[in-house]
Amino acid sequence: MPSPVAWRTALAGALFITACQAHLPPPWQPAIAPALSPAGFSELRDIIAAAVAPRTIRLNPDMFQTSPILVLEFAAARTPKGQLATGRTVTPPERFLLTSNGASCALEQSSTKRRWQLRLRDCQPHTPD
Repeated sequence: MPSPVAWRTALAGALFITACQAHLPPPWQPAIAPALSPAGFSELRDIIAAAVAPRTIRLNPDMFQTSPILVLEFAAARTPKGQLATGRTVTPPERFLLTSNGASCALEQSSTKRRWQLRLRDCQPHTPD
């Protein structure tokens, strides 16, 4: 039978581990921004534009309202006459994921695994239908 000191040490260790787990921040999960403010839109637009530069983009202010995923596909190269340029250009689309940990929002770029902490607080966890 273990000594009382061994029992106390084991109990203290278990309580310490439990206490440490209780203070972990919540995990990041997909989020939406159902009412994106103009400032929030500007922040997201600037981050996304910098991430895909030098390509130019046009974004809709209602992005992330119903889905946490934004997919950007870029137009194929064209000749001066407007025809598709010869050769095959395979550029995969860029994917971005809006996430939240309950206290703050972040934007993740799938191809680079980069994450930008956002000033915007307009996001909320996404619950798929």
